[in-house]
Amino acid sequence: MRNGHPRILFVCMANINRSQIAAAVFNKLSGSHMATSAGIAPKPGSVGMPIWKDSHNPIIPLRDAGYNLVGAKVRRLNARMVGQADMVVLLFDKKKHGDILPAYLRRFRALEWWDVQSISDDTTIEEYRRLERRRIKLIERLVKDLYRRVA
Repeated sequence: MRNGHPRILFVCMANINRSQIAAAVFNKLSGSHMATSAGIAPKPGSVGMPIWKDSHNPIIPLRDAGYNLVGAKVRRLNARMVGQADMVVLLFDKKKHGDILPAYLRRFRALEWWDVQSISDDTTIEEYRRLERRRIKLIERLVKDLYRRVA
């Protein structure tokens, strides 16, 4: 913890949607700005690139909800990021992708799995908003639980 705030690392596969958005939502709801994000397997050539360059662009519903991800860039997960976190939240299907976790992540003491659906090119804005509302509820619960433990 830093200054009484837990450091949360949200992890998804490519770090272009789920984990980036989860960190932004957590930071806004908690007021701590202590969440970051990374991807286990970002697309080749995407590390360091802005997250909003691909075709399924969630910036509109996020902007409508008051979140800002302008300037966010794709990051590849590494052991140092995990070591600096108090909790790691995995945002993908454990059955489908659990076997590709790096050993340093499998051994992490505070690992939580959230089976959250990814979006695709054919995901409608309405479906995207429904998925995002579900994720926001999960993050709201996490913020309440974490800060109840800290208090």
